[in-house]
Amino acid sequence: MRLAVKYADQEFTDDLRISFFYNAKGDLLERSIEGMYRALLYQLLTECPDLERVVKRGAWNLSAWPVELLEVHFRDCVLGLGSEKLTCHIDALDECKEGDIRDMVEFFEDLGARAVSASIRLHICFASRHYPHISISKAVHMVIDSLQGHQDDIETYVQDNLKVFEPALRDELAEEIRTRAQDVFLWVVLVVRLLNRESDRGNNHSLRVHLGAMPDSLYQLFEDAIYERGEDDNQLTVPILLWVLYANPGPLTPTQLYHAVLYTSDDTMDAAVLENAPSRD
Repeated sequence: MRLAVKYADQEFTDDLRISFFYNAKGDLLERSIEGMYRALLYQLLTECPDLERVVKRGAWNLSAWPVELLEVHFRDCVLGLGSEKLTCHIDALDECKEGDIRDMVEFFEDLGARAVSASIRLHICFASRHYPHISISKAVHMVIDSLQGHQDDIETYVQDNLKVFEPALRDELAEEIRTRAQDVFLWVVLVVRLLNRESDRGNNHSLRVHLGAMPDSLYQLFEDAIYERGEDDNQLTVPILLWVLYANPGPLTPTQLYHAVLYTSDDTMDAAVLENAPSRD
């Protein structure tokens, strides 16, 4: 989606373009439809200040912005565009609550129908992983991982990043990776990194066995990466996961996690101390 937005910025300079990227690890406004509507409305009003006339002035004094009100304002602004062309990119629907996304998609379907009736040129581009399974009645659907270009990208990544310098072994490993990937790019990335680590340790003779032992499931591969590390890795891996999972409220910032890791590294700290440690300070 970032590439699509970048391409649109370069090729369609006369069009209005707004975008939102859901982020499940971010703050509430980064992973909610309220945050999406606020971001899109802000971008639209910034690009077209004249649209402020269609927004009820009393709304600016509200201490909270209900989703229903944001929908009304966004709809009125879009329908007030006249001859302008608007393209809206919304990425990572799977990183928001499924019920909220269904409501949002229904809103945009209705908005699209209204725009057509009003001769407004509105284009909307959604992107999501295969979950959630949400149907859109009037849309062009494109499954990226079934396209030949996706296969080409996987092959290019393997060729560029697999650091095995024996040509025959490299080709054999690359072919098995492509065959077993099942179009899952992240699986390829993780497997290549694990093989490169073994190669750097001088274990080229066992790379075939190492690759054969790797699970085809991405989730199983993650589990193996977490639980089957050496003792030195596990000494910090488990406490770090605890800090991340039990941080309250919200996720730790990188600085907070850094200090938490330093605190965890103290030889005098035991499991009881970690369990009762403050999660934010």
